Amino acid sequence: MNILKALFWEHSFLTIFRLNFHKVDKNFYRSAQPNPWQLKKIIEKYKIKTVINLRGEENLEILNYEREICKKYGVNLIETKFHSRGIPKKEKIKESKELFEKIEYPVLIHCKAGSDRTGMISTLYLNFVKNIPIEKAMQQMNFFPYGHLKYSKAGKIDYMFEEYLEFKKENQEITFYVWATEIMDKRKLDKEFHSNKFFEWINDKLLKRE
Repeated sequence: MNILKALFWEHSFLTIFRLNFHKVDKNFYRSAQPNPWQLKKIIEKYKIKTVINLRGEENLEILNYEREICKKYGVNLIETKFHSRGIPKKEKIKESKELFEKIEYPVLIHCKAGSDRTGMISTLYLNFVKNIPIEKAMQQMNFFPYGHLKYSKAGKIDYMFEEYLEFKKENQEITFYVWATEIMDKRKLDKEFHSNKFFEWINDKLLKRE
């Protein structure tokens, strides 16, 4: 495997300067795509039992390194594809809840930049597992310190949560999980959301996020 390709061609070299690593709680950690030595350090320091890669089963050198390291340390690696430019399907919401219920903790989750998909899953974890209200859990989607750009297309995730909070004003008894899997109109929300072209350029072209 080619470490130079992993670090430079796949843009993972950016994590050398900013891994975007954060502790959500004592069992849940989040980051951008870690490089091999960063992943080893995190696994050893935080006794990680599970790594969830939100980028899916991509044929990338950096992910091949990740697979080798997780195998070496006996860490369960889960590779599942989430998207940051659209409202998640109800099946993905259900999948996330099922993952939280079955995995062994402590867990590290990551996408490429550790800002959008990782922020969404961290928000869902706090709501589904810790029963923290969405309005507070959504702090995992902030620009500071996570780098999430709400006004790019990734802001569709924020829009989903915000629409639930509007719905909740008249329906206090309905949880986000029930709303997202039984009530939410995904197509409607996707069409209603409008991003800012400048922030789209920053997210997609300058930062090269997925």
